[in-house]
Amino acid sequence: MSQKTGGQDLRVVKTRRSIEEAFLRLLRARRFNQITVQDVVDEALVNKGTFYRHYHDKYDLADQLKRERIRAFGEVVSRHTPASPLSGATMGLMGPMLDTPESVLDDLALLRQVPSDVDVEQGMRATVANALREDIWTRSADSAEAVAWVITFLMLGYPEYRRTEGGAASLDDYIATISHATTLL
Repeated sequence: MSQKTGGQDLRVVKTRRSIEEAFLRLLRARRFNQITVQDVVDEALVNKGTFYRHYHDKYDLADQLKRERIRAFGEVVSRHTPASPLSGATMGLMGPMLDTPESVLDDLALLRQVPSDVDVEQGMRATVANALREDIWTRSADSAEAVAWVITFLMLGYPEYRRTEGGAASLDDYIATISHATTLL
């Protein structure tokens, strides 16, 4: 008898996770157009039939992975309510970034480079804008959209910032740097 997790067979969960992690490892080393399904299955240690049971092709894999990471990001944002008005600026609105696992931000930054029907930046912006529209401090849809653009840009910039700092920069360091920079403006 197979174990179930969240209504899904544990073997299926492990297989999908293995394929997704293999794809992300390959994507860190190569461009998307240089990755084949064979590369993914070799890296994941599964056969092609198993891959095709879960995904139509590498584009479908990328789309599903983008949707899942945007959903995970959305869960964090939906639990967060900015504690201060917009005049409290960056720190109050960066709460979702602090709560989002670095791996999700890394994956989203990486996946936004993959051509597909799912736009990572647009998905993140829409998620943030919707949360801001529900916040009492945001007075208009236009201001929510503008702030969502900024937050999305900053969140997707963190993995690049960490790479330029040799991997030593924490999320707290990044936000402190942003906060300091915004006080200089």
